[in-house]
Amino acid sequence: MNPSTVRTRILQDHAVLREDLRKLEVEVDAMHAHPARRPEIANLARGLLSQLIAHTEAEDEVLAPALRDLDAWGAIRATMLLDHHESQRVQLRRLIEVYGGGEGDRKWLAQLTIEWIYDVRADMVHEETSVLSAALLKDDFIDVAMESG
Repeated sequence: MNPSTVRTRILQDHAVLREDLRKLEVEVDAMHAHPARRPEIANLARGLLSQLIAHTEAEDEVLAPALRDLDAWGAIRATMLLDHHESQRVQLRRLIEVYGGGEGDRKWLAQLTIEWIYDVRADMVHEETSVLSAALLKDDFIDVAMESG
């Protein structure tokens, strides 16, 4: 897959994730008025957390190799991405366990959920401005080691 295709695919995934995060945020806000919906919202959050795990795994499969082949810094970028994603997956799995355990009151659940929604959004922005930038993931690779003539 060429770099621009990788970029487009991941940006499309990010758009879907942003919409799903927005929907969950609306549900969390509504939970204040409808406390009995806590289990339903916990299930929704678990589903989205699982979706985020799958997304990071997909990025590992397509983005890391694309980064690795870009330039002299590619291998470092790819390794940093893979390490970051593994750390994220550990955190996301812990959150899934929290939602499955029925721990905490709805105010605590709402705060926890909003916090990780903000974190995920910030992480997507960071990715989009760094490893997913159009300047980096472009198809017209120029080898800086090439001689001009």
